[in-house]
Amino acid sequence: MSKVISRLALVALALIVMGSLMVKADDDGWTLKWDGGFKLTDADGDFELKWGGRMMNDWLWIASFDDDLAAVISETPAGMEWRRARLFVSGKAYGNIEFKAQYDFAGGDVDFKDLYMGITGTPVGTFRFGHFKAPFSLEELTSSKYITFMERSLPNVFAIGRDTGFAILGHNGDKTITWGFGLFVDSDDYAVNTDHDHDAWEVVGRVTFLPMHENNDLLHVGAGFYFRDLEDNAVRFRSRPEVHLGSRFVDTHSFEADSVTGLGLELAYVGGPLSFQSEFMYTMVGSTEYNDPNFMGY
Repeated sequence: MSKVISRLALVALALIVMGSLMVKADDDGWTLKWDGGFKLTDADGDFELKWGGRMMNDWLWIASFDDDLAAVISETPAGMEWRRARLFVSGKAYGNIEFKAQYDFAGGDVDFKDLYMGITGTPVGTFRFGHFKAPFSLEELTSSKYITFMERSLPNVFAIGRDTGFAILGHNGDKTITWGFGLFVDSDDYAVNTDHDHDAWEVVGRVTFLPMHENNDLLHVGAGFYFRDLEDNAVRFRSRPEVHLGSRFVDTHSFEADSVTGLGLELAYVGGPLSFQSEFMYTMVGSTEYNDPNFMGY
């Protein structure tokens, strides 16, 4: 089944690209250029089509010269993987309708990443619905193309990531203040939720502010929250040591929980070639099995 879906995704992307090139050939008012991917734009800027992808390849070799540490990491083998192998197409239509479809073929199958549509320019910002990242955590919302290190930091285990739902995303006139609020449901890698007995829904919000922004220098502060209603479902927190091929050394294992509430604080500074970024996350789990445990990371 996964092979069929992979082929259909490739065919769909190929048809879109071929169709866009045909449009350009028939109409001199369209412009094709490279802008982090192929980008096709009409003369008025009301229609835009962009397509591209990324490939990221990881190699791993771990060794320890400490006997106690060697006993812990002995289960982590050396190896290689395609960390990410993605194709995407995105754009806008009629000036205020946005869309994006991104597929990841890493691991030998195809998964949805971004798959959404939206309406821009509303009085409160952009109304987006589909499968995309919930507005929480600066590092999580930063694309893997632009994160500072190869993997995101360990506290990222408390971030939400991608789910299916809708959100309002906006900013003030000079973009010194941004906001995002949304309602999502837990979904699988194909953006599907069919477990009606244990629907997990979540409310998410985030606000950021730039108290300083001049030329290429800026200071960023932000705060976010989320509440997940698990309806007597299970929750689990586990993480690798910032190496995707590594073993999950930190693991709570699954335990029963009614809800999860997360709080996050963000701080970042960019001054020319120097940058600094920090986050703090505090997670509260409603669980009678383990007397409402709390977790935090920074």
